[in-house]
Amino acid sequence: MNSSNEKSNENQTATKSKINKVFWWLIGFCVFLTASTVSIAYVATYFKDSFDRQVFVNTTLEKNYVRVNNELEIVTSENKQLTSDLESLSKRLDGIKDQDDLLRRDIELYIDQKFKLVPKVLCKDIAENVVKFSNELDVSPELVVGIIEVESAFNPMAMSNKKARGLMQLMPEWAEKFGLKDVDDFHDVDVNIKHGIKVLKIHIEQDGKGNVTKGLYYYVGKDKTYADLVYKAMGKFVSFRYTVDDGEQNGDENGEEGETETLNEPAESNPPPGGSPTERLKGHP
Repeated sequence: MNSSNEKSNENQTATKSKINKVFWWLIGFCVFLTASTVSIAYVATYFKDSFDRQVFVNTTLEKNYVRVNNELEIVTSENKQLTSDLESLSKRLDGIKDQDDLLRRDIELYIDQKFKLVPKVLCKDIAENVVKFSNELDVSPELVVGIIEVESAFNPMAMSNKKARGLMQLMPEWAEKFGLKDVDDFHDVDVNIKHGIKVLKIHIEQDGKGNVTKGLYYYVGKDKTYADLVYKAMGKFVSFRYTVDDGEQNGDENGEEGETETLNEPAESNPPPGGSPTERLKGHP
C-alpha cells in the first residue's frame, strides 16, 4: 500500500516537473518572441529613419546644386557682360590722354553715329574745335554741342533765310563786329565755333547776367522755346556718352540701329543769333 502511494507521488512529481518545464519553455519562447519583435521593429525604424535621412540629404543636395548652378550661370553672365564692358571701355580709352581727349572722341562719335551725312573728317574737326574753344572761353562744351545740333545739325554750310551762317548760325553783322574780312568765313569750322562761342558768352554774361537760359534766349533773338531745344539736344549728347561703344551702333536692346539725323537748315521759327533785332550788336565788344 505504501509502495503504491509512493509510486503515485513519484508520478505526480514527474508530471509537475514536465508541466513546469513546458511553462518555463513557453515563458522563454514568449520572451524570445517579444525580444525578436522589438528588435525587428527597432531595426525597421532604424532603416526607415536612415532612408528618410538619405532622401532628405539627396533632396537638399539637389536643391543646392540647382541653386548653385543658377547662381553660377548668373555670375558667368555678369562676368561676360563685365568683360564686354571692360573691352569696350578699353577700346574707347585706347590712345586717350586726358579728359579733353576723351571728350573730343565722344563728340566725334556722337556726330558720326547720329548724323550720317557728316563726313568723318568733319566730325573730328568739329569735335576738336568745340573742345578747344570751349576751354579757352570757359563755356560748357556740351552746351555748344547742343546749340550746333539745333542750329545747323552739324552742317557748316548751313544758311538761313536771314543769312545766318555756319554751324552756330552767326549773322553777317557779327563778322563786321569781330573784324572778319569776309562773312563767308563763318562757314569755316574753326572760325564759326570760335566766334559762335564768343557770341554765346556775350549773351550769357551781359544779357543774361550769368544765367545760361537767359543767355540762350537772347542768343537766338528772344525765343523762349529755344533754351528747351538746346537743353534737349545737350541731354541727348550727355546720355550718349554713357552708352557710347566706340563705333558700334547705339540702338535699342533688340539690336536696332540708333537714331540717324540728317543735315537740316535752321528752323524758320528760330531767328539766328545777332538778328531780331540787329541793334543788339550795339555796345558789344
